[in-house]
Amino acid sequence: GVNLAGLEERYGGNTSAVVVEIDAAGRRRRLTHAELYDLVRTRADQLRSAGVLPGQVVGIRAAGSLDWAAWDLAVLLAGAVLEAFPDDTAIDDAEEFTARHGLALLVTDHPVAGSLPYVIGPADAPGEKVVPAGARHEEGADLHSLVFSSGTSGRLKGLRISRKGTEYVIDRFVDAFSVTAEDRHLIFLPLSNYQQRLSLYCCLWTGADLVLTPFQRVFAAIPQERPTFLIGPPVFYDTVRELH
Repeated sequence: GVNLAGLEERYGGNTSAVVVEIDAAGRRRRLTHAELYDLVRTRADQLRSAGVLPGQVVGIRAAGSLDWAAWDLAVLLAGAVLEAFPDDTAIDDAEEFTARHGLALLVTDHPVAGSLPYVIGPADAPGEKVVPAGARHEEGADLHSLVFSSGTSGRLKGLRISRKGTEYVIDRFVDAFSVTAEDRHLIFLPLSNYQQRLSLYCCLWTGADLVLTPFQRVFAAIPQERPTFLIGPPVFYDTVRELH
């Protein structure tokens, strides 16, 4: 079965499978799984140098990208906890936001007033020993991530996701869709949506290709990238039916 602790062994040496990022302007960036792992290891080392300890919380509020994925995997590698904020989360005061959530580091592409050493862009590296004194520790070695979902209620709720639960769902995902290294998955929903991160881990575990694209680019990306599967909300399939 899937084991998050051994995930890097599955994708770290894989030089054939790729992760592709298509940004809002249509620019294409491509890394093999092995190259992604090199970036993840670099980020994990930077987290440790920044003073992030196992059990501390790194927040991310940014559009989906290879850098988003790398921070997620680096936090996992460093034994910290990722708190994934929805893309439209307002950050009016980054210092207050970081303190209120007890973050050790905040990764964001949101324009932030002033310069805070513990607030960085997705492509940036933190300095050394920048973690604020108020950073909280989460108890429990099985805690994987903190996420937000409205589910069917329409009201945003915070969820605590365990490693064991993540591994269970990935196993079911692989079984249900018979995912193999021959597959190519396309994600166009935000990575702050936990289902999309499960797809990321699934591709890294099975050696499948993965394409990340914003929803504005999805209909151009499908014929270009030729995915074998994707997951979308009902409105996506309604749109496909209308277009054809």
